[in-house]
Amino acid sequence: DTGSLMRSLHFPGHLPYKGRGHLELDRLSEVWFHLTDACNLQCRHCLFSCKPGSAPFLPGEQIETVVDEAVQIGCQLVCFTGGEPFVYPDFTDLLEHLSQKRGLRFAVLTNGLLIPRYLERIKALDIDRIHFQISLDGPRPVHDSLRGKGTFRRALSAIETLVGLNIPCSTAMAVNNENAEHMRTMVQIAHDSGVPTIHFLWHFQRGEGTNIGRSDLDLLVGEFRKAADKARELGVSIDNLEALKAQLFSHPGTRFDLGNAAWESLAVGPEGGVYPTPAMVGRKSLLAGNVSSGLETVWRTSKVLDRIRRASLLDVPEMASD
Repeated sequence: DTGSLMRSLHFPGHLPYKGRGHLELDRLSEVWFHLTDACNLQCRHCLFSCKPGSAPFLPGEQIETVVDEAVQIGCQLVCFTGGEPFVYPDFTDLLEHLSQKRGLRFAVLTNGLLIPRYLERIKALDIDRIHFQISLDGPRPVHDSLRGKGTFRRALSAIETLVGLNIPCSTAMAVNNENAEHMRTMVQIAHDSGVPTIHFLWHFQRGEGTNIGRSDLDLLVGEFRKAADKARELGVSIDNLEALKAQLFSHPGTRFDLGNAAWESLAVGPEGGVYPTPAMVGRKSLLAGNVSSGLETVWRTSKVLDRIRRASLLDVPEMASD
């Protein structure tokens, strides 16, 4: 009978978890380029204190070299951020050139204001392999108070233009204590604009953002739940939530121990510095090396990256037995 059959089966037990430090590097799945600290805006919550004007940037030839090196160790996704990517010299030329490399996908994180200027060049790209994430940090008064008068209207116009051309795009909201109560509203705005996906970023108190507080945790969780309910109602995807679902419904016994920084993801700053994540660009204590030494060499040998890879939830007493 079924009971006898189940008793006859042998299910191997789970081996004790020893943390991440013993794991081997497999492949680098993504690389981020913080192209420049130059920007066409000067936002009140910018963790890099970006502003208009000249700033260092990585030459296009060097970016191409780094991308080629990344591809050799498995990279399939290249992301561009800043600053504002569209103020990087000849950015659309760079996109066009890199998009000729097979098997790569690209993401551009932008405030959206310069998209109309480069729209014809964007339309000529392989839009099946490129995605634009445009910042919208609240309804018009809130967004404009953070990014400047008139920026909400221009960003929303850029989003609607891309949607009308079937060019893949999503919105991103940097959540802080001035706008957390509007997360649900931003889901509605995304839906009304024809955008299928929204991403929520959590505020870093760094750079200009030092002067803006993080949202109270209980308030943040409550507002996120409201946003999730609205997203389900409207059929909008919150990609933070989708990532969480992928973990919850993974194979039994799967361990999720911190993130993929230094393992599968690296960031390159405007002077060639290599960092664990794009949010850490410019932090001297987290500088892992320079691309002039070779991306793979830095990835495999950096003491900074090794220290991050050895960090584990096992080091947190409250988490060790989970």
